[in-house]
Amino acid sequence: MKIGYARVSTEAQNINMQIEALKKEGCETIYYEKKPAFSSRPELENAIKSLRVGDTLFVWAFDRLGRNMLEVMHNVKTIHDKGANVYSIAQKMDTDTPAGKIMLFNFALFAKMEATLRKERQQAGIALAREGRKLGRRKGLMDETIKKAGLVKQMYLSEEPFYSVADIVRELQISPNTVYKCLKYAGVKLRCGLENI
Repeated sequence: MKIGYARVSTEAQNINMQIEALKKEGCETIYYEKKPAFSSRPELENAIKSLRVGDTLFVWAFDRLGRNMLEVMHNVKTIHDKGANVYSIAQKMDTDTPAGKIMLFNFALFAKMEATLRKERQQAGIALAREGRKLGRRKGLMDETIKKAGLVKQMYLSEEPFYSVADIVRELQISPNTVYKCLKYAGVKLRCGLENI
């Protein structure tokens, strides 16, 4: 069977283009959702669970399968372990072909590199934050938020390495709302435009 999965990050984004492309590929069942990058993806989980030996999961692009390269590779491996394959419409790549297998090998290398760089960025950010001054308490904030405000500020203002709100959420295991509270508490002016989280 051909199973389709589509995702956009916000309610405002149009998912129809992905769904139409999946239909043109002959997908018999299509799972879709509108979820921010940091959210859980129950429909992706359902799509993967529905796969049987010989099935193919069609996606618009491989980045639909995860928040980062590590997660993409984890999900591709899960799909392969079920005896199914993945096909990316945009990249015209089937993981069951020789070219697709070479691409997966390269993905695996990039995933390892990403994990190493992320760990280095995290350690560098924490070291920078520890060198900064401690911030005093303001009324209405929880102690935990106060403790993290200095670290969040240092990471957000860091240019090398650069941290987006999504990076801070991922590295510190806190919610985007907490990041914004910390930045407000620390008196940090947000970058122009909305953060891509």
